[in-house]
Amino acid sequence: MYVRSRGFGQVNPTSIVGPVLNAGFQLLNYLNSQATERDDTTDIANLAEVQMENNTNQYQSCQISQAQAEQNFYTIWQWLVTECSQPQFGTAGGACVQDRQAGGKFDWFAGYLTPIETGPAPSCAAEAASTSNTSTSTSAISMPSVFGIPIPLAIGGLLLAAFLLRD
Repeated sequence: MYVRSRGFGQVNPTSIVGPVLNAGFQLLNYLNSQATERDDTTDIANLAEVQMENNTNQYQSCQISQAQAEQNFYTIWQWLVTECSQPQFGTAGGACVQDRQAGGKFDWFAGYLTPIETGPAPSCAAEAASTSNTSTSTSAISMPSVFGIPIPLAIGGLLLAAFLLRD
């Protein structure tokens, strides 16, 4: 079937449908890839945020020291930056980091580091003083840890979880 159009002679409608559909599919694929990148980086950020919350909560409940809590914060932060900065995430990866850096939309430094840097709650100081009088020293060497898990193992677990949560 041919349709007579003004100034263009006869046009086969099916010859137009293919390129239009192709352009539509390319647009959908592009939009889907953008959504997938955002979803992937959001999953990474959500995983890291759970660890940030746990770290702050453990510090505020006197389960870990200020130094350990600060070290945990920076370990988790570096993992987030490394994961979200992978080239396949493009602008979504950049936004993942920028939105959570100091002064960003979600500002994890204000939300999770500042409460740690302001010092322990008075109850922690009193608790530390009372336990130091009754504690005995041990000769065991302790490895730095995040939530009681050795840092290399914690990072490996986070990387494995991020990999498994993709797709």
